[in-house]
Amino acid sequence: MSVNDTLRFHRALFATNLKTALANRGAFWMNVGFMLLNDAIWFCVWIVFFARYPTIRGFTLTDMALLQGVLATAFGIGVVFAAGTRELARMIADGDLDTFLIQPKPPLAHIAASRMMANGLGDIAYGIVLIATFADIDGAAWAWLPVGVLSGSVVWVSFSVLVHSIAFWAGPFQSLAKQMNEIIITVTGYPDRIYGGALRVVLFTLLPAGLFAWLPARLVREPSLANFATVVLGALGLALAAIIVFRAGLRRYESGSRFGSMN
Repeated sequence: MSVNDTLRFHRALFATNLKTALANRGAFWMNVGFMLLNDAIWFCVWIVFFARYPTIRGFTLTDMALLQGVLATAFGIGVVFAAGTRELARMIADGDLDTFLIQPKPPLAHIAASRMMANGLGDIAYGIVLIATFADIDGAAWAWLPVGVLSGSVVWVSFSVLVHSIAFWAGPFQSLAKQMNEIIITVTGYPDRIYGGALRVVLFTLLPAGLFAWLPARLVREPSLANFATVVLGALGLALAAIIVFRAGLRRYESGSRFGSMN
C-alpha cells in the first residue's frame, strides 16, 4: 500500500470506530464526561497540596498543571487513535493476529488503530483546558505544545507495543503488560524531581517516563533546540525499537497461530 492509501485506510478505520462508539450516544458522552471529571478531581488534590506546600524542589502548581495537561493529552491521543496496542499481548497469545497478517496493510499500524477508547477524548479535553487555565504559558509556548504532546503519545504507544510484544516469547502476558502501562502513567504524574539515584535512571531508560511527559512538558516550558531534539529523537527512537521488536516477534509467531503451538 502507498502512504496515501494507508492514510485513507486509517481515516476510514477511525471513522468506523467513532461511529461504533457513538452508536450509544448516552454511554459515549457519559464515558467522556466521567473521565474528564475523574481527571479534574485528581488535579483538585494537587491544588490543595500546593496551597499548603507552594513548591516541591522548585516545582509549582503551574508546573504541575503543565505536566498533568501534557500527560493527559498525550495519553488521550494514544488511546483514541491506537488503543489496539493495549490488547496486543492477548491477540498474540490467542492467535488473533492472523486476521491482520492476511491483509495488505501494515499489521502493527492496523492493530494499533483497530480499537478506540472513547473516554480518551475526555483526557484530551481535560489536558487542553488544564493547560489553558492553570499552566501559565505564553503564546510562543503553545506553538511547542503539539510537538511535546504528539511525541509523548508516540512514546506511550511505542512502550505499549514493546511490553505487549513480550508475549511473543513469554506466552500470556496481558495482565503484566497492562500493569506496566499503568505504572508509567502513575509515576509520570508526579514531578520528576522527587525521584533520584538509580530509580531516576530507570525512569529515563528502561521505563521511558521522561520521554512520555516530563521532557515534553519541559520543552513547552523551556523551548530550545536541545530539548526539541531530545524529545523528538527519543520518541522516534523508541518507535523504531517497538517496530523492530514487534517484527522480530512476528517471525516467531508465524510458526503457529497460537502460542501453545509454538516450538
